[in-house]
Amino acid sequence: MDLQAAQLMVCHVDPDEFLATFIDGVGLNNAWLFNNDPEVAKASISTNAKFIVKDQYLKQMAKETTYMPSLLDEFLLVLIRIITEPFLETSTISKGQQIRRSLIHILALDYLPWSKIKKKLDHQYDSDVASQAEELLEELSQNKNVKGVRHYSLKPTIAKEWERYYIGYENAEQSKALEHMNHILKSEPKGLKDSIFIPKKNYDQRHPFDRVYGILDSNLFIKLTKLVFKLNDPLDSAVEKLGYLLALALLHGRGAWIKEQKVDEQLAEWGKENSGGKTTFPWLEWIQNQIGNSNDGETAAKESKSEWKKRAAASRAAMLAKMKQQQSSVMKNFTDIFGKSEEELLMQDDESMSEDGEFQVAPEITELFVDRDDKCSMAKINMVDDVWTCILCQSDTQVLYEILKNRPRLFVG
Repeated sequence: MDLQAAQLMVCHVDPDEFLATFIDGVGLNNAWLFNNDPEVAKASISTNAKFIVKDQYLKQMAKETTYMPSLLDEFLLVLIRIITEPFLETSTISKGQQIRRSLIHILALDYLPWSKIKKKLDHQYDSDVASQAEELLEELSQNKNVKGVRHYSLKPTIAKEWERYYIGYENAEQSKALEHMNHILKSEPKGLKDSIFIPKKNYDQRHPFDRVYGILDSNLFIKLTKLVFKLNDPLDSAVEKLGYLLALALLHGRGAWIKEQKVDEQLAEWGKENSGGKTTFPWLEWIQNQIGNSNDGETAAKESKSEWKKRAAASRAAMLAKMKQQQSSVMKNFTDIFGKSEEELLMQDDESMSEDGEFQVAPEITELFVDRDDKCSMAKINMVDDVWTCILCQSDTQVLYEILKNRPRLFVG
């Protein structure tokens, strides 16, 4: 199948229309897949003419229990490649990145001599790119000598760039590469080992080719997903490919429906039935974590805001309590200056309010300083020769009462 032509087609038709055409083209619009859907008649998923076909060939194929699961498996593989394959003209990949990508996936097959690596590159490219690829060997590969000849394989740390369903692999090579990747990563951290089963976002499709991602949350794809999990005999490899597509949907922000349509529950049920009591499907664990993180993130955001408000209120209360304590301590230690208790002063403040709510000048305020040295008397304006210090800004200055009156500060001699 011409994948680039398929990507171009998605740019010009509705995703559901494209998927309907694709399903019809491969022969999946039959009772084997769609008889689990109670809303539609046999061999018909919608009123679209492409699904009304009921010829004898399709009816016969629906009875082929070994053929149909394999056909579904191949269909999902091609769909993955339509959505993910980065071509030079339609994606963000560059020529150099394309060569690097090819070399990574060749090195993932096994330990190979340079002659075989070069042969595979020559088979993929019309022009000679071997010299550019050879410059990348030190960065991307580890090597060992086999009968005096140096063989190269992929470095474990580069696994994060490896793609499970790379278009350059034939079916046998795909299985071989996966086996070799598991081998070279056996002593690596779990996250790195699991990464080979999870889609990557190494490159993006350029507009308008980014419309291929619309397949991932189209109505027909959602229906197809739910029907596959209802099948009695899907291949494990087909379910893995479907899981890969669901992970792609989450990766590109098109997976909200997985939770909304309860597909996550179907995934969990399938996982329990096929895992033998332990998690053996990294892609399934990744999907569940992504859905869980999304829900946890929303809850955490709400809880964080609530906690912030509580902490702010507690902080304000503690600050006010501390200020009150300090105020009481000062007034207690300087009763000769204040001459009244805290409660009496508070009552005095209340009494100093006029009926209209405005403060009135309390005549007693001047009396606080009358008996002190005349320099401090606030009953008259006079020059203060002493240096006073502001307890707020710590500035030292000689001041006039007039200045103090117009620019309130707290001064201590």
